[in-house]
Amino acid sequence: MSAFPDMHPPAGNDPIDLSTEGGIHVSVQNASATDDGRVFAGLNVGQIVMAGESLRTQIVSWLSPIDHTLTQNTLTKDRSPETGDWFLETVRNWLRSTSRCMWVYGDVGCGKSTLCSNLLENYSSLFDDEDDARSQAVLYFYFTFRDTRTFELDTLYRSFIVQLCRHDVALAKIADVYEKNKPYQPSEKQLHDTLLSMLGSKPITIMLDGLDEIPPGRRRDACLEFVEEILQLQVICNRLVVFSRGEADIRECLQPSVGWHQVAIPLKNIEKDIGTYVDAEISSGRKLRRLDAVVKSRIRQSLTVHCKGMFRLAALQMSELAKMSSGLTPDAIDEVLRDLPKELDEYYDVIVKRLPTHVSQILRVAVQWLVFAARPMFIEEIVEACAIGKRKEETAVRYNLGSRLDALDICEYLSGLVALDPPLVDDVRLPPKAHTLTLAHFSVREYLSPLVDLHRPAGLWRLDAEQSQRLIAQSCLAYIHHCCSTIASTATESYPLKAYAWFFWAVHLCALDTRSPKAEVTPESLFLHNTVCFPILYASGDSRTAQKELNTARFRALADSVPIPEPTAEWLHALQDPTFPEELATSDLLWFSHIPLGSCPGVTRFVILEPSSDPTTLLSCNICTDAIYNRPSYTALTYTWGTEPETSNITLNGRLYSIRTNLMHALRQLRHPHEPRVLWIDALCISMQDSSERSAQIALMAHIYGCAEETVVWLGNEEDGSTAAMELLASEDIRERLNPNISGISTVDRNLGHLTHFLTRKLWHRSWSIQELVSARKATVYWGSDRLAWNAVINLDELRAYLQPLLFNDRVWYEESPEMVFHSGWDAVRAIQQLRHRKQAGQVISLPEVLYLARFHRASDYRDRVYALLSLVPESVQRDPRVRADYALSVEDMYMRVMSYLLQETKDLDLLSFVLCREKIDEIARIPGDWHLSSSLPSWIPCWSRYMITPLPIDRSLTRQPAIYSAGTKGLAKSQVPLEISSSLLRVTVSGFLVDTVRWCGNMDSINSMLYSTRADARTGESFPEKWYRTSWADQRIHTDGSISRLGPSTRQGFRRAHEEQQIRRTRDLDDQTRSMIMSEDHDYVGLAPYSVHLGDLIVVLLGASVPFILRPISPSLVTTSVQENGQTISLERPSEYALVGEAYIHGIMDGEVLDEWRSGERNVQEFNIF
Repeated sequence: MSAFPDMHPPAGNDPIDLSTEGGIHVSVQNASATDDGRVFAGLNVGQIVMAGESLRTQIVSWLSPIDHTLTQNTLTKDRSPETGDWFLETVRNWLRSTSRCMWVYGDVGCGKSTLCSNLLENYSSLFDDEDDARSQAVLYFYFTFRDTRTFELDTLYRSFIVQLCRHDVALAKIADVYEKNKPYQPSEKQLHDTLLSMLGSKPITIMLDGLDEIPPGRRRDACLEFVEEILQLQVICNRLVVFSRGEADIRECLQPSVGWHQVAIPLKNIEKDIGTYVDAEISSGRKLRRLDAVVKSRIRQSLTVHCKGMFRLAALQMSELAKMSSGLTPDAIDEVLRDLPKELDEYYDVIVKRLPTHVSQILRVAVQWLVFAARPMFIEEIVEACAIGKRKEETAVRYNLGSRLDALDICEYLSGLVALDPPLVDDVRLPPKAHTLTLAHFSVREYLSPLVDLHRPAGLWRLDAEQSQRLIAQSCLAYIHHCCSTIASTATESYPLKAYAWFFWAVHLCALDTRSPKAEVTPESLFLHNTVCFPILYASGDSRTAQKELNTARFRALADSVPIPEPTAEWLHALQDPTFPEELATSDLLWFSHIPLGSCPGVTRFVILEPSSDPTTLLSCNICTDAIYNRPSYTALTYTWGTEPETSNITLNGRLYSIRTNLMHALRQLRHPHEPRVLWIDALCISMQDSSERSAQIALMAHIYGCAEETVVWLGNEEDGSTAAMELLASEDIRERLNPNISGISTVDRNLGHLTHFLTRKLWHRSWSIQELVSARKATVYWGSDRLAWNAVINLDELRAYLQPLLFNDRVWYEESPEMVFHSGWDAVRAIQQLRHRKQAGQVISLPEVLYLARFHRASDYRDRVYALLSLVPESVQRDPRVRADYALSVEDMYMRVMSYLLQETKDLDLLSFVLCREKIDEIARIPGDWHLSSSLPSWIPCWSRYMITPLPIDRSLTRQPAIYSAGTKGLAKSQVPLEISSSLLRVTVSGFLVDTVRWCGNMDSINSMLYSTRADARTGESFPEKWYRTSWADQRIHTDGSISRLGPSTRQGFRRAHEEQQIRRTRDLDDQTRSMIMSEDHDYVGLAPYSVHLGDLIVVLLGASVPFILRPISPSLVTTSVQENGQTISLERPSEYALVGEAYIHGIMDGEVLDEWRSGERNVQEFNIF
């Protein structure tokens, strides 16, 4: 989301000029300032060719980087010929050396950016080998105080990635991230990892200018860490050049001891360049070139020597001399030069002293706005801001048209302190939103309000941050008051400051850090005045009274901190009205973009759906903002987004907005013919492009749905069979209608089809549906015009228990298999019903449990498989930084954090049973998209997929019963479980015992001949048929109430019956598609293992796990370990790294037999590093 919502068109509508010659060009003359330099980045080197290449264009638009071409072009244009040529020779010698990094440092104003631009322009000519020059790519970035977005690493990553996109290898890497994330923005870590992977694709030189302009602290430290990280990459062809002042923290990082070639800009070379610059200025100046030769010589000599290597000071002095050129005679020149300021701050003091008394205070206000504004300011906005001030007898500021200054006068008065960007062409015409007014140089910013040198002596103007923020906040509120009290105009230009004042008045209040205990909210909550603007939100009188009282407390707090004008009803309405910033002509429908919610707790947006008696009219809505704790009256909607493009348009606050077809159908169904309706809809109420807002709103979801008067569950438009399905579920005799003994098999078949039609709706498989329905106070299912109360939907657990013996018994009433009847739709809806019942009963739900129950649900964003469920677990879990919603994380990082949290907090290694098999997955997965994530995670990280088999341990948190195995837990407390997770989260180190090696594996059919063997196990005395029989069932019996117990040897004779074998496969997920039968190498162990088991895999028992596991050696390096064998200690070499294949059932060691041997001294504990 754009940081400046009033300056940018909506995403996807930015003007892009792709030239027919293949390069991307931005026309300064034709581009309005609304583009704000955010079209493309790093495209002026003549290297990136994107015209006609739709994927590259889409990625550039998606990343929306800052464009530094204008900065580069301006520096190139202003640089005199031959300036900095000495530096090019220095770089040429550096390129011949083995050094990979160079730091160029010098004092403020010495021309570092000019050197950088010169190097960029001539870099390819500095190589001795033409092939090296042609193969070299250059990435560059200008940090600048004028745009604080450049201080963020996220912005730098975007710029560099776009600059690299011309290479097919690099493009493929970012294209993969694009496909995974679109339409959402990538996380900073994804950008970081992608950029690092791209840097090795070809020889690259990175140039960074202005590193010192980042204020000391977190952001500068992060940038320095990134610089260090680049140097640690094992890519010989990458080079790095940094330009900055020689500040202590930068110097400490860029030391020669770590490979940096340091270049202190020599004073003599700067003086030479200044001399070249002075000569160029004199020869190009209409008045200066007519000066006497003696005068010219003395000017050159004085500025070269006395400017102390500061280009900035030389430029200011030349500007000063140009103004007095008529008085520069040979007799007077020495005195004139002697009186020129010799320091930058001294020069800025001179500018302030010269200001006329009657405008000095007004111009000081202009400078305050330029320093502390939330975004770059248009010149016409500054003109308006200067007209806001206090009268002597008043404390509140007001707009005074009579005190407005002309825009060009402001520029002229403050010449040397400010600059127009872009500069004027004809010195007369100033079209609206075409020119921003900025501080002329970083040294001006330091002079007015230091960011770096906090102890520098104060000049004539030293701005106090808090006073300035207070003034701007007051001015914004006063300007809104002015707009409300004067005759409204449809032309936005009549109130140039209107948009800024509305968007940012609360931002400047927040900068004061003023909080009111009575209001219990931040000053941003002053946006919430819905009793005035949207009274429909408060249907009950009590809610409306409480809201008015809260608003009163807020305004009292505001008046205490910032004097405001008298709060009129129109003014209060304007502060809340999202259409206020821009009044639109009826024919000028712009695209809607969300206004940032800020950090006010509990705040969200609501949709007011306007009524219409004509179902075909365009859907019209308003967006308003309010806090959940204000108890507004609304209905929440749960629905599926769908995969079709956003092709249906509605209006939001009078602007166009595209939505998907399914949501459009839902809104048409919910629209009342005569009354407006308040709704909460995620696609409209959350700015999905803003990852921080999205994360904050996710944390509110349970409260949003829990506080809604009703939750509408939208299954889609009516279709064939939908009415019959809804009628069946609403009927009280649904059991009888599904009983073949009562209704007949044909009727049962038809009714089961209706039930399947209902249960296979996509919404039931949507991850977010779980949270929304579990949290809802009241839910109503809509399928077209048919409605059904959620509480009327029959309990599917009870229905399944009722139908199972009726449909699938010896008589086999129903021809379909149980898997066809009791499909994943049953499990998806059953999970919602179970969790809703548990939550309403006040039971605590663990995170592993909810993740397991939700395995049949899906999300377009893999992170939502976890984040969509967090509200169902205890708040202590939700608040943990390893678990809480953070869309800045990549999908892989999120899953790794969650699993590391679970293991570290619970010490429960049974969680490893949820890990998926990594191989032969194409034969198993019916939806391949569910598997690509699993293969990119460490082997011990589960992704909680729908294809995750039922874990053997039967975790007691899932079934509320004791675990039935104790292979590695017998007599072992959780505190005794050794566990270590690496800081990178790529490795988990656990302890346990190597039991044996897999020497045979196959499916269940391959053991038929063994079922008739008379051979007995030498260790246990069991016959082989009994041993294999109990193994095939994992020694489990499932009872009619769903409980599980050990099978035991008493029922083995039933195994040979074919229909019972089929029943095993129906009852348990132990069939050929998920489990393999195995035999061990030395001890004739038999068991069940994951489908992907290989010969040579290891059978291990881990301390803290109820079942054994299969590990696969993956490291060629070996470590020596001691093991016990027949009472003797033997030293063996074994691999040091393993991959987890999955859990196993190994007959004969499931009840702690290995732990007993350990305690008796027959086994030694070993460490296993699992990656």
